[in-house]
Amino acid sequence: MKRRDFLRASAAGGAAAVGASVWTRRANAVPFGEIPSDKASSMLPENLRAQSVLECFLYGGLIPWETYYARPGLGENNETFAYTNYAQMIKASEGCGFTEAGSTKTFTEFATDTAGQEIYFGPYMGRLMARPDIMKRLRVVINRHTLSPHEAAIPLVASGRTLGNPALAGLSTHVNRYFVDRDTAGDHPPPFSYGFVGGSNFVNNDGVLSLIAQGLHPGSARPLNIKLDAAARLTALLNRPTVGSVDERKQFDALLNVYFQQYAARLKREGGSSAVRAAKFSELLQASITQSKTDVIQSVLEANDFLPMQTEKTCERVLGVPPNLTFDTDPNSWGQTPNPTFGNLPAMNLRMATHLLTHEKYAARHATVVDVGIRQADGGGGYDTHSDGPWRQATNLNNFLDHLMMNINTPGENNPRKLDLDKTMVILNSEFGRAPARQNPGGQGRNHWPLGYAQIYIGGPIREEQRGIYGSIGEDGVATKFTTPAENRIAALLALGIYPFDAVAYSGSDAQGETQEGPAARSIIKRVLGHTV
Repeated sequence: MKRRDFLRASAAGGAAAVGASVWTRRANAVPFGEIPSDKASSMLPENLRAQSVLECFLYGGLIPWETYYARPGLGENNETFAYTNYAQMIKASEGCGFTEAGSTKTFTEFATDTAGQEIYFGPYMGRLMARPDIMKRLRVVINRHTLSPHEAAIPLVASGRTLGNPALAGLSTHVNRYFVDRDTAGDHPPPFSYGFVGGSNFVNNDGVLSLIAQGLHPGSARPLNIKLDAAARLTALLNRPTVGSVDERKQFDALLNVYFQQYAARLKREGGSSAVRAAKFSELLQASITQSKTDVIQSVLEANDFLPMQTEKTCERVLGVPPNLTFDTDPNSWGQTPNPTFGNLPAMNLRMATHLLTHEKYAARHATVVDVGIRQADGGGGYDTHSDGPWRQATNLNNFLDHLMMNINTPGENNPRKLDLDKTMVILNSEFGRAPARQNPGGQGRNHWPLGYAQIYIGGPIREEQRGIYGSIGEDGVATKFTTPAENRIAALLALGIYPFDAVAYSGSDAQGETQEGPAARSIIKRVLGHTV
């Protein structure tokens, strides 16, 4: 086996276990995420914390005015906001089953925003609105930043850091690091965090992999990224075919163990019993031991207790919609069939993520699912709709939300293979929203809009009392009260009980108007999660 292949394969497990025979993982003086005793009162109480997070990244950005921030009447006179492509929005809503043909109820009242404006949900949110139990635990948090290109906006929203910052790390990496460092006995060989990032030609170019970026964390903190549309390669790596048979793999691992023991002995001072700290050696050792337990990881990934999945959940084409989308090979199939390249990859990723988060023995603590759409948008991803907004957004969101709902327990259901909102917080996230007006005269698409959009939090610390909206967007589409990408990353860590202020993560000054860690935590918990501590 070539050295570079060994190193690449040994990193596949992401979260490394510890071999007590060679090296005992030693905690730092202050382990990452540990709550300082004098800051405990600034944290969310334990009974309100989530045990895990499912982050759903809606790649390309939802149209706020047709989904989670609709204001009836605004823009009606000049065909902006929800009235930019109103007729097509109605037809798409009917085609996806959100509203019945001839219905006069286009918008549904949701809550009052921070500016006192009555905010409604648009018709594309129909799958969520059909679940009152979820709507009771749903909080919309208005975001704002200034980066319009995907390549810059996605890393910022994924990490709270701009490109070039060495501390640029995905939320999944912070979470994985926290739990890996506390798995001192090596009882959890599989990772604590997974990414489902792939399935689109735009993923690598747009920086979507920053959702699982390592930043300044050690290699053992890196999440495991799973591409279900290319699962054969991961299976091959886990099987370690270049090493040989099962017995040969055992011999190979035993030999490596001897080498590590010999090297560890060289790190001990004469007469001493403790080795000098060697971070790179420790990481390599941990990765090697994870590699020796790939059979456990494979058994977790290959479990066949998945729930049924609707493989082709798409909208029906409605007669009368003009087939003017030149980027479709067959315009007459618009909104009707799944993309032949992806299939229903979002549904498969959601199901696998749910399986890993609810595994009875090796439950993950974080999973990121990127929704590339059942039909790729003209600009890329599932929601980058520069030419077609209504049908492409409605079709992809309908598919994603429908399968998300399938994986969340209904009241009284208590299916252990589904998500329990008392234990798991769900985040609906994207790099930005879409503009208040059409991009081109007579067109049905909208450009990027980072100046006023939202993240949606469901479950976990979001109880019925926290339901509603934080922030507000003015009549120019620009947020007047908002949170930042860094604040939303910090909030997710706080929801899990992970202290976010560390040189490899965030500082107190990342909270608007604050410099100290305690006040910063309290401010973010109040604004983002809706709790006063």
